[in-house]
Amino acid sequence: MRAPLLVIYENPGSFSQQLEQITHDRSVSLAQMCEPIARDHHWLVREPRQRPACLALLQQERHTVLILKLERKLIDEMSLLAAAAQSAPHVPIIVVNDVKLDADSRNHLTALAYDLGAHTVLFPPFSPDSLIPLILGSLPQLTE
Repeated sequence: MRAPLLVIYENPGSFSQQLEQITHDRSVSLAQMCEPIARDHHWLVREPRQRPACLALLQQERHTVLILKLERKLIDEMSLLAAAAQSAPHVPIIVVNDVKLDADSRNHLTALAYDLGAHTVLFPPFSPDSLIPLILGSLPQLTE
């Protein structure tokens, strides 16, 4: 079996700033934050910067988790979520929202993300450490 794959689709933004506040390290990205757990479990980490590359990675014959960060281009990002869920329904998708929203908007965005195929939706503030159990829980067969 090929090594499991963690696909992280993000752009630099305020989530990076939140990580900086927690870790006091400007260079920490979502992928870098996930690197220790990926290394411990022998997972590959890929950070595609374009939609076609992201969707292509999801088609590989291996266990995969997609972490999709929502920022200011919500239409593009939600479109990618729908395309990923449709083209690779076997891939769990963890959506990390980087946009501060009021309660009603948060509820609507959460419902939309679930309708489009997200398995989990996270909103700030949250600990970056909360991603690790979500990733492990998305692929329980890999934690044995």
